[in-house]
Order: sequence, then C-alpha cells, then structure tokens
Amino acid sequence: MTGPTDSDRDAGRALAELLRNWWKLSARDGRPKPTQQSLAGRLGIDQTTLSRYLNPQHPSTAPLKTVELLHTTLRAPDADLARARTLAASAASGPQRAPARLRRATPAPASPYWPSSPSAAASASSPRRAPSSVADGPPSAGRRRAGR
Repeated sequence: MTGPTDSDRDAGRALAELLRNWWKLSARDGRPKPTQQSLAGRLGIDQTTLSRYLNPQHPSTAPLKTVELLHTTLRAPDADLARARTLAASAASGPQRAPARLRRATPAPASPYWPSSPSAAASASSPRRAPSSVADGPPSAGRRRAGR
C-alpha cells in the first residue's frame, strides 16, 4: 500500500487549516468558541477524532458529511463551503493508509495475559489450580491452617 501523495497531503493540510479557522472564528457576536468536546458531541464524533480533523500538522481527512456539518454548526462563511468540499474530495481521493493495527511490522511481544500463538492460547486457557493457601480461602474459626 502506498502512502498519500504530496498533493493529497497538501489538500489534507489545507482542509485542516480551513476547519481550524472556522472553529477559531466561531467565537464572534459575543458567543464563546465551543470546546472540542462539545463540538464533537454535536457532530456525533469523538473529541480525539475532531482534534485530528483540526490539526494541520497531522491531518486526518474529515469526511464530506462532517465538513458540511462543521460548516453549518460553526456558521462559517458561505463562500468557504465550496473550497472545503473540493479540498475534502481531493484529500480523500488519494491512497489511504492502512489502519495502525494492520501496519504493525513486528508482532507484539507475548505476555502472560495475551498469548502470541494458538498453542499458547490453548495452554493459557487450560484450568490452573491456585496455590493451596489461596484456593482454601481465609481460615475460619472451625478450621485450622496447616502448620499451626
């Protein structure tokens, strides 16, 4: 899989800058700028996702529907919508990166909590008996612990 081209990156960066500008300029006419958390809630997306859409340093292309919702919600200038649609289409048309879980070059190291192979998973799922001091539970008044 190939990465995005320079023009795709430029379109994604320009879109992120435009969206961020809309967000910053939404504080006008005595209205405060909405927090990313509240804005994300109105858009129906996670705050971290919105943060990526608004970050020109690490642009993540916002879907066209989200761009249009941001335009409406933030009351951005009407003239900006056509440019935003063009940038979103251009950024989205390039090759997409694989999700991080598919890009991993080396497998994660095995741990006792997450086996690395099916055979390890089978042995990990076999029942194990806890040490007798744990399995027997706390001593009660009627029983004596061994060694006492």
